[in-house]
Amino acid sequence: MVPDLGVAATASWSGPKSRTRVVAHALAGPPAAWIVGMPVIGVVAEVTTGFAFVALPLPAALLVGVAVARRPGDAPLTGAGAPGSLAGLLGRGEARRWALGELLANSAWAGTLVFGGALFTEKFGMSTATTGLALAGVATAYLAGNQLAGRTDPSRARRAMLEGSMGASVAVALPWALTPPVGITLLLFAAAAFVAARRTVAGTVYGFQVSGDLGREVGSIRAATDQIGYLVGSLLGGLALAIGGFSTLAVGFGGLFLASTLPYVCIRRACRTRLALEPTL
Repeated sequence: MVPDLGVAATASWSGPKSRTRVVAHALAGPPAAWIVGMPVIGVVAEVTTGFAFVALPLPAALLVGVAVARRPGDAPLTGAGAPGSLAGLLGRGEARRWALGELLANSAWAGTLVFGGALFTEKFGMSTATTGLALAGVATAYLAGNQLAGRTDPSRARRAMLEGSMGASVAVALPWALTPPVGITLLLFAAAAFVAARRTVAGTVYGFQVSGDLGREVGSIRAATDQIGYLVGSLLGGLALAIGGFSTLAVGFGGLFLASTLPYVCIRRACRTRLALEPTL
């Protein structure tokens, strides 16, 4: 949830023209943590699984606590804190469509992360240490996609988000559907991570565009969709494994990414006219 609070803070740290770059920096923390943390946790888990949940998170939490305690406070977010502001944001049709799309996309990617390690250990028989290195490589690709997305024109956020959802639906489905040799599977997962990262940055920037001055509420929705997404992705992944094995996950997770575009589908002339008249930032 902490990265999502950072997303909310970008509302005060950036303007519309610099928002994509700042949002990308704010979202870079989790993949960077995976790059460092997954190999460490994989090695520790070879000795004892229980200690793996303490070896890295506890020192990291202490360092974060010290850093937060020593830094000056931020200025309040402009326009945030009004009673009912979150309800007011979700009262907008564009914001509701955005929140639903993010929930579906986050569920797809969260499920991929949850069950990705299981594919390497169960399908290919990799050790936890080697799997940790493999997931760190996937996180490196995600970080690369994140940083490239930071250079995207903010006015293209909506289109980049939808294109990213379509691309991620294919990229995420391929490793589960094909399960080729481990090297190719790792490359496919890395490609999926790269595309998903770009889609996440674009989706967050578009959330700011439909929120007006309710920047904190965008972070709240981002946090909620991330956390609920892990529940939905884990549940759907477990059901898919029980029904048809790893190959069925391709339908589940690829389908969720594809479904994240459905809230934006409109065939009525009024919708096409409204989108054509939307100002670019």
